[in-house]
Amino acid sequence: MIDVARGPSRFDAREMQDARDLIAAAISPAPRCAFVHASSVRAEYVNNIASGEKDLRSRIGLVSDSLEALEVVERWLDPAFAGYVRPSASLAPHLRSLSHKAKGACTILNRSSTSLARAMKRVATKTAPAKQGKDSTSDCLILEEYLELGRSLTKPTPFPVVMLTSNKTDFGTPTVEAELAAVGIGFAMNWGYAKHLLGL
Repeated sequence: MIDVARGPSRFDAREMQDARDLIAAAISPAPRCAFVHASSVRAEYVNNIASGEKDLRSRIGLVSDSLEALEVVERWLDPAFAGYVRPSASLAPHLRSLSHKAKGACTILNRSSTSLARAMKRVATKTAPAKQGKDSTSDCLILEEYLELGRSLTKPTPFPVVMLTSNKTDFGTPTVEAELAAVGIGFAMNWGYAKHLLGL
């Protein structure tokens, strides 16, 4: 959800459209999908949403500076050149609002002693997403909560379930994908593929 606030500083145009489509499907009066967050994601969102918006504003500033430099050249060629359209000042707050709406539509998973114990075992054994030299407790707990969700669902599930994360560094491994698949959960690292897996 934080990546939604980062907008074009993180996504290309196609993925922004896919993200908007999925969020619209979740927050519409007749929802066609539902968002579920691991218990730790709420705190991560609060701690990082401001930096996400800062990333976008920085990107907007760089784009505006580049356009200004190009305008100088354009006016050498054509003194009547009117100039380029700048990014809207409302873009950052609009994307932050969209991110808040998506978060507000989420069901938060409850942290259980079982998922916590399994997460700590992952950390101790350096099983993905745990890594040597990094505190991976939060990542491991996120994965274990989704695995526990998958185990709790009736099989076969009457609807597709997908874990979506942009954290390719820690979660983008065949091990993680296989474990999720074993409990009936698909795995996507971009909104477009999540949309595809959900059939939307």
